Amino acid sequence: MALLGLDNFTNAVVNAGPAALADLAIVEDEIQEVVETITKQLALLKVDKFEADGHIPRSSFGGGERVAWVSTNYSGAHRATVETLQNTRDRLMEFQAACQDTRQLLTDIDQSSATEMKKHALALDALRNSTSGYWGEDN
Repeated sequence: MALLGLDNFTNAVVNAGPAALADLAIVEDEIQEVVETITKQLALLKVDKFEADGHIPRSSFGGGERVAWVSTNYSGAHRATVETLQNTRDRLMEFQAACQDTRQLLTDIDQSSATEMKKHALALDALRNSTSGYWGEDN
């Protein structure tokens, strides 16, 4: 594959794939750490357990006119926090799957491109090394 100095270029393309995709793997690892942290926190914030253990009776908020509002919003805030964490985790997991799919697609494309480049380089070498006569002159 010495024709036109394609050896270095072909090797660079073939070897660039894994190095270029390393950053994507790092992103996937970071996402996994965040997903695991959120999952652990969600285990601590179980709605059923909170409703029992974290319940604060309305009387604990005093006797003012806003007691019902404060009590309701206290429980609602906990539910909203849990739902937000669950949704964030779910979206991160979807993003992580998209990163994995992208990495695989890029790997496949890189391998396909490298194979095609090698074929073209071999064909060019074959043309360069063939006889200079015309096919059919002697036949």
